[in-house]
Amino acid sequence: MDVVDQVRLHAGVLPRSRLPRRALARAVSEGRLVPLGRSLVAVPELSEAQQSAFAVGGVLSCASAAAAHGLPLISRRHMMHVTVPRSRSGRSGRGLVLHRRDVSSLDGVTTLARTAADCARCLTDLEAIAVVDAVLNRGVERDAVVAELYGRGARAARSVVALADGRSQSSGESVARVTLVRAGLRVEPQVFVAGVGWVDLVVEGRVVVEVDGFAYHADAKQFALDRRRDAALVAMGYRVLRFTWVDVVTRPAYVVEMVRRALALSA
Repeated sequence: MDVVDQVRLHAGVLPRSRLPRRALARAVSEGRLVPLGRSLVAVPELSEAQQSAFAVGGVLSCASAAAAHGLPLISRRHMMHVTVPRSRSGRSGRGLVLHRRDVSSLDGVTTLARTAADCARCLTDLEAIAVVDAVLNRGVERDAVVAELYGRGARAARSVVALADGRSQSSGESVARVTLVRAGLRVEPQVFVAGVGWVDLVVEGRVVVEVDGFAYHADAKQFALDRRRDAALVAMGYRVLRFTWVDVVTRPAYVVEMVRRALALSA
């Protein structure tokens, strides 16, 4: 993938350290990427306000940092989020959200713990939980995320972090788990079933919920394997429900209703 395409995939800005040096130097010399301060490069179509924010020492934060770290974002329509030291001037504008806090970053992007904390404070709770789940899954301690939460909005953000679970393997799984927990159901993520392997969620000990992503199981071999897994689970006494990522994100009431029906039939 071309270095410019890589930058575009991450909100239009990336640390220099994440790109091959020769390809980066060529793209800058050709004007296809522009340097922002010492550590970042950006695509030229970024607004002057955005470029200025980075150039004065700001760092990618919140949803923009999540994108740069490769963390799952339910929506890709977030504005650019930048954090600058409290002493720096500047203001939010069209397409740019400027935060003033103590800067905790690595290579122009907030650390994983800080990114999770910012998302818990700034994004919707389900979007934030998907990010925090992924951060915990990478080995960051929950206490490290909580330590980054202080000041206005910290209490609500801590309640979001408390719901996170690092065992989650995808944003769809994260959203499904929290949706079902909030419906009053007991949910265990990433359960190993002998003879079958790992399943996404087990609800009330008897209904298996699997969440398939956009491009998941595109080949016939994997499709057949999943059908065999489902058959084995049913033979063991489980009810098995498969939902798409779109189902769990856009139709939560439907997911809860289907799970409740399956539980009633397996009682």
